[in-house]
Amino acid sequence: LQEQTDIWASAYRTDMHPIGSAALVRALRSVSRSVGPTTRRAPVPSSCRAASNRGVVRFSTGGAAPKPAAASAPKPGAVAAGGGSGEVAKTDTPITDVFFDNAGKIFIGFIVSIIAMVVRSTKGGTNKNSVRDEIENSSALDPFEIDDLRSANPTFDCASFLHIARVAAATFPHGDDVAYTDFVGVVLAALGQGGGAAAALRNGHLLDRAVFAAGIVGPGAKRAPTDDLFGGGDATVEKYPLLLLLAALSMALGSATASPDERIAMLFECCQTIGGSISLDDGGSRQGEENGVTLASTIDIVGHLQSTCQLPSETQVVATDTKYPIQTHRVASPEDLVRAARKLFAENRGKEETGEAAEEEDTGSTVLDFKEFAAILKSKHVCVWGECYLPKRKRGNGSG
Repeated sequence: LQEQTDIWASAYRTDMHPIGSAALVRALRSVSRSVGPTTRRAPVPSSCRAASNRGVVRFSTGGAAPKPAAASAPKPGAVAAGGGSGEVAKTDTPITDVFFDNAGKIFIGFIVSIIAMVVRSTKGGTNKNSVRDEIENSSALDPFEIDDLRSANPTFDCASFLHIARVAAATFPHGDDVAYTDFVGVVLAALGQGGGAAAALRNGHLLDRAVFAAGIVGPGAKRAPTDDLFGGGDATVEKYPLLLLLAALSMALGSATASPDERIAMLFECCQTIGGSISLDDGGSRQGEENGVTLASTIDIVGHLQSTCQLPSETQVVATDTKYPIQTHRVASPEDLVRAARKLFAENRGKEETGEAAEEEDTGSTVLDFKEFAAILKSKHVCVWGECYLPKRKRGNGSG
């Protein structure tokens, strides 16, 4: 056997010779016949195995060669080797990235949401502008006409106005509704008595138009919006609240003779004269800035200023409770304007609970001093004569 093995090894060493392969085959056949089936097979040198792996020769030394065990990953559900517990072998599963897997859908949804927001904002703004345009179109006077009225009466000052207010309060002591012709007679008589520098009012037709329009659109209006302003003489005999007539008359005060703060002080005194003055100390009835007025009188004067075109149209538009799909708006009532102003003051003081309480207060019992009264009229929610649009340094110096 050793001799045959040497022959086999010698033949393998000549595998590069042209006849080496044939000699190798003959040597192997000789070894197979001489050894027989019961003889232990000679070990195959490692160099021979390496040569076979390189593709030089592939052979078997008898019997079927064992197949190499292929390494494979355990399949899902297979029982783990060596463990008798029957546990299922765990396999790695890919992690799904929701964002990258749905990037297109997320992008489209983002674009659609932006478009929906823009459309909703645009339609909401259009609705607000339509309400504002409606207010301006129904206004009896525009700001330029009010300015013309003031410019035409440069001598109508605070003294003249306060004299007329006191004479009217004495003539109509209970503040009842007054016929417009009767009020005009009182005004002309008071001016003729020399109560001030003015002897007459010019451009009085603008005051007539404002008062007659207030009888249609103002608080407690008694005529339909389709009625003519002068109504064939009916408007001149129509009765109006005395506080409304005084609020309309205040438009004639010239900018050079009465600053906005002075006009507000005169309106405050009118509320005290007509609606009743309430002392902040002992509850007595006295006049003056050291005393107060009721919240109901404040709401009334704001309503009269609104109906006589002395408030900007922008501040009279408020949002409704209908927010979806589109925010809608409406014309604010005097109660809305005063309530919003008082709530803003409470929030600025850091008392949100006070702001909530302001909405539930009884307007007949709440008392406001002059500072609160003036703050409401000059707030951004009321903005009488456009005061909220002016810089603070220009307020009170004759502007407005």
